[in-house]
Amino acid sequence: MRNIIYSMILIISLCSLHISSLYFNYKDKFNVDNVMNHIEDLSSDYYKGRLAGTKENEDAENYITNYFSNISLLPYAQSYKDSFTVSYPEQTSGKPFLQIKTGYGQIYKTFKYNIDFREDFVNFKITDAKFTLENIVQNQEKSLSLKTRDGIVIFYEEDLKSKFRSSFIVNADCSLLIFVTKDALLDIKKSLSQGMSLTVKIPYEIKEASVSNISGGIKGLSDNSKIVFTSHFDGLGQSIAGDIYPGALDDASGTAFILELSRFLKPLSTPLNDIVFASFNAEEFGLLGSQYFAKENKDSLINSSVINMDMIGGDQSSIVHIVSSKNSSPNNKLVKDFSDICTKEGINYAVDFNDLSDHFSFSKEGIDAITISDTESNSYHTPEDKAEYVNKDNIKRSFDIVWEYLINTAYKDNIFLKYDDTILLSSIIVICVILAFKFQKEGFY
Repeated sequence: MRNIIYSMILIISLCSLHISSLYFNYKDKFNVDNVMNHIEDLSSDYYKGRLAGTKENEDAENYITNYFSNISLLPYAQSYKDSFTVSYPEQTSGKPFLQIKTGYGQIYKTFKYNIDFREDFVNFKITDAKFTLENIVQNQEKSLSLKTRDGIVIFYEEDLKSKFRSSFIVNADCSLLIFVTKDALLDIKKSLSQGMSLTVKIPYEIKEASVSNISGGIKGLSDNSKIVFTSHFDGLGQSIAGDIYPGALDDASGTAFILELSRFLKPLSTPLNDIVFASFNAEEFGLLGSQYFAKENKDSLINSSVINMDMIGGDQSSIVHIVSSKNSSPNNKLVKDFSDICTKEGINYAVDFNDLSDHFSFSKEGIDAITISDTESNSYHTPEDKAEYVNKDNIKRSFDIVWEYLINTAYKDNIFLKYDDTILLSSIIVICVILAFKFQKEGFY
């Protein structure tokens, strides 16, 4: 009878050893190199900055859709794509133009594009205007605001070498923002005060387009409280001068992360919760994609947790930022859960409260949401936001945090996932003890 018991324990231990070894080995199969490959693809020149409304943005939609389909994620709604309409800026023919004329109509000065002036991307309600002294509504040290019947045009002193580009906000108070050098701004102010006129032309127009969010998921045992991983895949496109804004960190990094995370989680055991992966469009137009998604799915997401991945993989000195909405607090459940994980793992982190990323769209609808981000701003919204500057170690750091969260939530009942290393070691010890006992009893030594 005792031998039967020993044999049963040995069989159970061998099974536990086998299962725990599978999970132990699988934990390393979240492949940071896969993340980097996705970042390199999405931030390549082929996609030309992924500006919402462009063909290249639609190509990025298809990239994500095809990936979700290839790994057999279930569409979150009727299909992976969920479309909505946006206003977007499209470059037209012609060249940028900024010129001062005397009161007699003679050319006083023509400014050089990309040397003396450059448009910012914030809005293009006005693209062709003429100003005189009477148009001035505000004259400050580093800016000059001029009013027309179609809105406000602002000339703002800026270092043009930075090539910084704002997000496009169709309902912004400013109808056109022009960056100018210090000398150019002084010339403009002086000339207008002397009765001269200023003409500006920027070759953009605002058009409408249908764009899509992309979402898929893994079915859990319950859909009452989903875990939703999000990112945005759109970017800032290409400038008139031909500079591409690759958007590697912002936010090809977050999108690449959820692509790899979905691949990693798909073969695992059924989670307790539905796990959703959603990548949004038109974030750079004022969080439009996430707003649309949150409103459309509010009823099904009301008890869910949203973890937005935006600008992960910052430089080596970056710390993790756990970002919640302005009206949140350090006692918010998601904030506390992720803060506790960072503390436990010895990860340097900070908690911020702002409404600048896609978590805010969900917070507005009463859905618990945070953004995980790294502190990196040197290349933010510039042509230098390239894949080569994304830090692989910090991508892995983000995974370690997210994986710990999932182990504590969606997979907390799976003891082999949660305690794989303990079970693995215990199984080995039990097998060795039983074999030693049997060998001793049967006279092997």
